[in-house]
Amino acid sequence: MTLYAFRYKNAANEWRWLETIASNQLQNPSIRSLVLASRDITEPILNKLRIKENEQRFKALFENNPDMVFFENKEGVIQDINPAVLSYYGIDRSTIIGKKLSDFLPPETAQICHEKKQEALAGNRVQFELEMTIAGHENKGKVFMDLSKMPVEINGETVGLYTISRDITAIKTSQNTIRQQAKKLNNIFESIRDAFFTIDKDWNFTYLNKECERLLGVDRLESVGRHVLDVFPEEVNG
Repeated sequence: MTLYAFRYKNAANEWRWLETIASNQLQNPSIRSLVLASRDITEPILNKLRIKENEQRFKALFENNPDMVFFENKEGVIQDINPAVLSYYGIDRSTIIGKKLSDFLPPETAQICHEKKQEALAGNRVQFELEMTIAGHENKGKVFMDLSKMPVEINGETVGLYTISRDITAIKTSQNTIRQQAKKLNNIFESIRDAFFTIDKDWNFTYLNKECERLLGVDRLESVGRHVLDVFPEEVNG
């Protein structure tokens, strides 16, 4: 018995896959011929091609993702990681595969991750931030991580989850710097004895100091974000 699969074009000018089984019945006195049995296997072939294409797409996305990606099973054991993890931590795959993500985290941080993992395993997408010290890289000091945990379901059952991690320390540092500068400017503006206010290009109030609030007789918290003429409607066409 021989099995063949080949592609052909049918009467509708469509390419179809055909599977043919050839059986040698020449020695069978009742038949004395070669017997061929064929069936259309186009859909199974196309389904396999679609699955393979999707796998390749996912692999490309996983491998080339600039963020760190971990795949954990339901017990929290790391099954796979992308190259970004190796680059960031400066480790080999053997160092982390087969171990729990919590093994690489400080106790207080590991507890938070465990709680978020349980929430994700319940079928929820979870996003949170952590301030932590990276084991083996204590010289870096505290770092801020933005993490997302997403459940992976197969046939309606959650089999594990993906954790996507991104170092946002630089962003947090910039935000803190901006807040500190804004606080300094606010102290300067509040110390000005004259009435002082600022408006944007659309003539909306963006800041009023206490003396401006007193002199104009307005509530500065209610005025910020409003148009000058909304705060002083009597000045329309004035």
